[in-house]
Amino acid sequence: MAALQKIRSKGTLLLIAIGVGLFAFIAEEFFRSMETTSNIGKMQVGEVYGEKLSVQEYQNMVDEYAEVMKFQYGRELNSSEMDQLRDQVWNMYVQQKIFEHEADELGLQVTDAEVQNALREGTAQSLGIIRQFFSDQTGRFDVTALQNFLKQYKQMAAQAAAMDPAQLETINGVYRMWLFAEKELRSELLSRKIGGFLQNSFLSNPIVAKMEFDDRNTRSEVQLACLPYTAIPDKDVKVSDEELKAKYEQVKEIFLLPEDAIDLKYIDVAVTASAADRKALEDNMQKIYAKLKDTTDVAPIVNSSKSQIHYIDAAVTKNFFASVPDVSAAIDSMAVGSTKAPYYNGTDNTLNIVKLVAKVQAPDSVLCRIIAGSGTTPEATKKSADSIANALNGGANFAELSKKYANAQDSVWLTSNMLESQLNNEETRLMYNAMNTMAAGEARVISSNNGSGVIQIVERKALNTKFNVAIVKCPVNFSTKTYQDALNKFNRFMGENQTLASIEKNAGKNGYLVRELNTFDKTNHNIGGVANTKDAVKWAFDEAEPGNVSKIYECGENRDHFVVVAVTKAYERGYMPWDNAEVKRILTSLVMKEKKADMLAQQASKAKNMDQAKKLKGAVAATLPAVTFTNNPYVTATSSSEPAIAGVVAKTAAGKFAGPVKGAGGVYMLQVMKKTKGTEKFDKESEMRRAANQSAYIMQNTLYFALRQQAEVVDHRYKF
Repeated sequence: MAALQKIRSKGTLLLIAIGVGLFAFIAEEFFRSMETTSNIGKMQVGEVYGEKLSVQEYQNMVDEYAEVMKFQYGRELNSSEMDQLRDQVWNMYVQQKIFEHEADELGLQVTDAEVQNALREGTAQSLGIIRQFFSDQTGRFDVTALQNFLKQYKQMAAQAAAMDPAQLETINGVYRMWLFAEKELRSELLSRKIGGFLQNSFLSNPIVAKMEFDDRNTRSEVQLACLPYTAIPDKDVKVSDEELKAKYEQVKEIFLLPEDAIDLKYIDVAVTASAADRKALEDNMQKIYAKLKDTTDVAPIVNSSKSQIHYIDAAVTKNFFASVPDVSAAIDSMAVGSTKAPYYNGTDNTLNIVKLVAKVQAPDSVLCRIIAGSGTTPEATKKSADSIANALNGGANFAELSKKYANAQDSVWLTSNMLESQLNNEETRLMYNAMNTMAAGEARVISSNNGSGVIQIVERKALNTKFNVAIVKCPVNFSTKTYQDALNKFNRFMGENQTLASIEKNAGKNGYLVRELNTFDKTNHNIGGVANTKDAVKWAFDEAEPGNVSKIYECGENRDHFVVVAVTKAYERGYMPWDNAEVKRILTSLVMKEKKADMLAQQASKAKNMDQAKKLKGAVAATLPAVTFTNNPYVTATSSSEPAIAGVVAKTAAGKFAGPVKGAGGVYMLQVMKKTKGTEKFDKESEMRRAANQSAYIMQNTLYFALRQQAEVVDHRYKF
């Protein structure tokens, strides 16, 4: 009781203590929640219409697209290709979100029936992703081939455990490409619907249609006298700040920055092989050449040579060498068994040796049947496969024979393109070599470390030349010593020059060049085209202040560059100021051109006919044989496309003189010599549709830009 009384006597203090404890607990949870929200926000690559896209979602889309591209190219993508792919994925995502938003507003959707109809038509651009289902005869998409594949895929999925791993991976790769193509097809159809809605919003009338037909169908032969703007030196034209400001207000929209941007200066040091490095490689390549030219056992020599391309004992199509055009060009003129001496290829900075091991005529595609042997041991499986092959070669019915085996596949088309992308796999290589050498109707056992099976060729198509080539392709790389010497030298320079002013003053003396990048925005993946400079980009936008100089970044495709960056100015998204150096340069050019036009027009106004015009000081004569209103004539004398001339010619009668005309490259005086009507007949309905479609086409890009602005697109990809 006394204790209870004591607690009551301290009630106020107790309430305060409890309150403080509760506040601390609530505050802790509040700040923890804020931290979680902040971390989630930091993991967003961007947003469209306020809908955020997480790093993981974006990466999944990139990986999906990259998988499709790798399957098509038959190789990994380099960093430059991956940067382009990431941009494409992002732009596709933004466009899709904008289209979905507009489609929702308009009540538009793509149905399964429309997808099936598009597959039957086979003309959709997105179907080009899955070239495996295009007919060799027609070159068009074959929906029946796709349907057969999907049917076979379901059957194969149930027997995946018993299938050859290489074949399974190839088939799964094709299926993934189909899933991607189907998704892209739906996006394309939605885009078409919105485009059709836009197109139907534009109308024409018979008067406009007739005017546009006449403009397109009337050709004029024109004589010109040109007074180029270059005839007046820039130093003779004075431009004031007031004139620049006035012009800025007229053309302000061209200076709109959709993203935050910076001006920066940087030094890029490319590390290259020294003379000693190159000499060592050349000596080694001569030794390899001596070995290769006197042997047919090329695999151990090539594969121990540090070549970028390992030897694959298979005769492949010319398409296989698409990524090494120097090799593709070399084998055309080589005899079988010959070896091309070491040569330098500047495109990829490599020394190369090429040996043509064999050249054969082989089918580009085969229809085949496959049965895997059965057994609990490799020997038993091989024995089973031998028995199957003997039976098929003896005339046994495949369908009857396959009933005894759960893992048989009937009538599967294999193409060179499909298999050549997987030739590093042993089973694929064995199957490909069988495809090249087997006759129609022949059955053969294929054995590997994973077991034995039988392939029977049913039909062979499109015989072409295939090449078995040994390639030694070694990059002319710098040594560790060369790299370290270059880094040490650059470190010493940066240690002695820590401000931008000092760097600019002394760079040239030390063999370095300071470059500029103006209005550099966050959509750029790298600085100055140097790969893997993402960390430098992040520093420039997230940490640097104008005047700051970065550390040395070791970067490049193969860590073969050093980059140092200095931020000179920062801009928030919006309009660039009129007095920005680049903006001012553009404005000065525009105002100067207008002033020159006025000066030359005053001079040209003295000419009343073409003879007088040609005699004006600095005039250059020219003839335009076929000017129409719809095609802007190009004037060689001023190196300019001139829509103003087309407009004046259209309203000038034959035989009449006109001018002066202020154009893009100069001031013109012209005489229409004659006008000729084309033979095309006027079709009112067709011309009205053409006019409406043209208006819709012109509006399409403008509308998309406006919709993108409304979508409030935020792009933080540079952070990741």
